[in-house]
Amino acid sequence: MTSAEAGEWARRAGARRLMLTHFWPGNDRAASVAAARPAFGGDVLAAEEGLTVEIGDATSVQV
Repeated sequence: MTSAEAGEWARRAGARRLMLTHFWPGNDRAASVAAARPAFGGDVLAAEEGLTVEIGDATSVQV
């Protein structure tokens, strides 16, 4: 699915944040985030090695 489609589905699902993952080699992550943002309307992140994201009050997930 495209980044814009991911944003649309995340919006429909009521997600609070969207993290884009599984990029093709050489894909411009900033452009993907920019494409997803208008369709989603919320915080959009691109997964990167070593990125840590807090979920809830005390749980974190390292990518």
